[in-house]
Amino acid sequence: MFSARVTEGLLEFDFDMNPQPLLATSWEVAPDGLTYTFKLREGVKWHDGEDFTSEDAAFSISVLKKLHPRGRTTFAQVKAIETPTSTP
Repeated sequence: MFSARVTEGLLEFDFDMNPQPLLATSWEVAPDGLTYTFKLREGVKWHDGEDFTSEDAAFSISVLKKLHPRGRTTFAQVKAIETPTSTP
C-alpha cells in the first residue's frame, strides 16, 4: 500500500540525480558555490490555509539539521539561512 507524501522539499531529483523544481521553482548558486538562493513556488498553502513562506523553509531546514539523522549530514555545511524578511 502506498501512502500520500506528507512533506515536500525545495527540490527533488530525477533518476540521474539532477535537481528538479518542487517547492522551489528556480535557484541560483553563487560563483563561490557557498550561497544558494531559491525562488519559492507561489500559491502553496499549509493544511490550515496559511501561505508557505521562506521563513517556513528556513525553520524546516534548521529543525532537520538539528534533529533528523539524515538532516544532520545533508545540511551539515549550512552555516546560515536568510529569508527576505529576516535580518542577517
